[in-house]
Amino acid sequence: MRPGPGIFILLLFCGIRTMAIDAVVSHTVFYKETGARLTPSVDAYWQINPNTLHYTTNADKKLLGGVRTDLVFLIGTEKVKEDHYILQTIPRNSINELAHHSIIELKRYELPAGMIKMRLLLTDMADSSNRFVYIDSFMVAPPAEKTFYSEIELLDTAYAT
Repeated sequence: MRPGPGIFILLLFCGIRTMAIDAVVSHTVFYKETGARLTPSVDAYWQINPNTLHYTTNADKKLLGGVRTDLVFLIGTEKVKEDHYILQTIPRNSINELAHHSIIELKRYELPAGMIKMRLLLTDMADSSNRFVYIDSFMVAPPAEKTFYSEIELLDTAYAT
């Protein structure tokens, strides 16, 4: 007995890989001195794999990619901070050049104390169906009256400058 067309179609689709923006996201709460008091802030950072974006050609025949960034911080259902902008790559001559440059972003936001929900949406400007969604919650404690440490920030790569 020969396998039917259903098996053939199933095997055909097993080899197809769906592509979506691939990113690594992290955040760390810090307390900065503002006059005589400490103010909580969060450093939010992400790194996008350049191989997961679609690129367009500009007027100079160079390739570039763009990512719409939508970042929202909530306490309960109330927005306490939001940021929306387009992050663009440096125009390059080839896909190989673009693939060797990670797309890294770091933003700092002052936030009130409380349970914070962070929602990051990254959308490829060349293909709006190519998206990355990151949702996380973390506690921003009020500054302590005594000496204390902020959170630990992990290091991925370091360069001498």
